[in-house]
Amino acid sequence: MSADRPPAGVVVLAPHEFVEAKALVRSGAAGLFACSDWWRRLARRHHEAEAVFRSWRETWLVTKFADRDITGCLPAIRCPLPAIQGEHKEYATMRQIACVADAASEVRLLTLAHCRLSTQRDHPEAVIDAHHAACRAARQVAGGLTTEPAGIPGPGWSGYRRRYERAFGSTTLLPKASSP
Repeated sequence: MSADRPPAGVVVLAPHEFVEAKALVRSGAAGLFACSDWWRRLARRHHEAEAVFRSWRETWLVTKFADRDITGCLPAIRCPLPAIQGEHKEYATMRQIACVADAASEVRLLTLAHCRLSTQRDHPEAVIDAHHAACRAARQVAGGLTTEPAGIPGPGWSGYRRRYERAFGSTTLLPKASSP
């Protein structure tokens, strides 16, 4: 993807367009890592769980980060855009994807019941279906589909990738997974 060739489609999973108090309060839970099994769960997806946790927490607690807001950029999105979020996401409210629908064009909201932070883990089939529909829509818009990813897939991507391949027989429409 390049500046002269905008994306034909975008899929967002549990996005953060602005920082909410809920995220800051949860991020400030310093004792969470030390006095729960949270670190064990994080270690399943990250080799250095403690470092990942500290980096995440420090980023969210930086004062200037609290003012982060990209909602003004959303109207520039002019392609099919499924915005997917679990209704029980720990670090954000449904206002996150609602603001996408209010500002961007061609948005399809998908709210997942009984779903928290990891949409692709909690509801893999729904995420795969939304991704596949976005790829079909992008093909119609662009007359083809670029395979260049706009971002790096996050934790849990390899399991999602395997489910996608089982469902559709191929992962050619998915971006390449990053190496650990």
